[in-house]
Amino acid sequence: MEQRLLRCAAGADPGRCISRPARTFAPGGQEMQPAGTFDRNGEPMSGNMSNAMRVQAILEHEQKDVTLEGAKDARMRMLVGPEDGANVFHMRHFEVAPGGHTPHHQHDYEHEIIVLKGKGVASSEQGDRPFRAGDVLWIPPNEKHQLRNESTEPLEVVCLIPAPHACAD
Repeated sequence: MEQRLLRCAAGADPGRCISRPARTFAPGGQEMQPAGTFDRNGEPMSGNMSNAMRVQAILEHEQKDVTLEGAKDARMRMLVGPEDGANVFHMRHFEVAPGGHTPHHQHDYEHEIIVLKGKGVASSEQGDRPFRAGDVLWIPPNEKHQLRNESTEPLEVVCLIPAPHACAD
């Protein structure tokens, strides 16, 4: 974290700073480069990251539009997923623009959400519940739900789902 903060402009939000490539550590602490990835100059990195810890800034993950029907102005980054060898949980980062929302949907698994920035409304069949940065949401299996950003600031959340599901891809 300290390296990232040193490269941010004074007063900048550290979560918005892109400062270093991902670092992967093998047992014993040896730093390794992930297989099949490229550095910031487009040069291939070699090595194997299986069963190795990885440290990477959120903004260094590719961001894609949420393409499920009913989504509006929502984008997702897969922070930890199948390509990382994660076989129990997947971690995703969502950004929802002001006035945007995730699709109104349901699935047969629970998921957990932590709100990083902004505020919004979680809609379900039981009604609407406001939330804000610092809140944690738990959505049980089969509950129809949607996150809406009704504010003028971007909404950012991290969401965990069980592997191997691919909700919101």
